Amino acid sequence: RKALPHERGYDAVVYAALSPEIFGRHCVESLRECVRPGGYIVIDDGFLIDGIDQKPVGYESLQTHDSTVAALTAHGDRILREVVQTPESWHADDDRIIGLIRKRAEILAAKHPEAAGMFHEYVRTQETECETLRSVHVPASWLLQRTETPTDRPS
Repeated sequence: RKALPHERGYDAVVYAALSPEIFGRHCVESLRECVRPGGYIVIDDGFLIDGIDQKPVGYESLQTHDSTVAALTAHGDRILREVVQTPESWHADDDRIIGLIRKRAEILAAKHPEAAGMFHEYVRTQETECETLRSVHVPASWLLQRTETPTDRPS
């Protein structure tokens, strides 16, 4: 994030995070400014599950698929590819990751028994986070190509 205002001319930029910032005009605009016209922007994030009325705290800015696509293409860039994970796929990924976190927490708790409660609490927060995400979020990735805008052309 600190590099975005200063970096320019790249062939590609990758944004891989679940973050409300993707929906702000500033995030997509900042990413595209790092990439040369014709370059690529890869975004790994997601969108709101259809029919969700009440968003959990921390996910208020999560948008529908259509609103997400509108934010991604607001500057005229083209979506070349969209990959939406199936629930089975993302649940399996979550379960695998939580298993790894749990395993590492157990190792650390054995090494540092005085901090065992902290490690176990971290596992619980990650499990809760996964359950929350499963209830509102569909993971997806997009490959965009930056279009040339009038301001990109030399005068």
